[in-house]
Amino acid sequence: SEENVKYLFDSSYGEACWNNCDEFNHYNYPDIHSGHVAVGNQLQIDWSSLKPQPTEIHLIHVDKSNEYDSKEFSREQKSPENTPLTITIDEEMIGNQYALEFIWKDGEVVEGRSIMNFKLE
Repeated sequence: SEENVKYLFDSSYGEACWNNCDEFNHYNYPDIHSGHVAVGNQLQIDWSSLKPQPTEIHLIHVDKSNEYDSKEFSREQKSPENTPLTITIDEEMIGNQYALEFIWKDGEVVEGRSIMNFKLE
């Protein structure tokens, strides 16, 4: 019989800006301890307890090749209603750092941003 086993996953979560966000607000993704995964594992990220719920969510692949200036390799929009988000680990994901960006908007104005960072090993 298969059991639904859940582990807490190494990650860091923090506010990037609140009520003073602008488009030039640069976030430097911190280096964090890697979470150990294997191909085929599934990560579940649940933001249902965030109040208010975010307006936009992006999954970001972080380029940590320059330790002083992290950049984004890619940014993929996810549906805010799709919680928990399930990510199935493939070979290309292992050894990389990712971030889930939560954005709160009032119309087109960004009122808040927070980021959850995680690294896979």
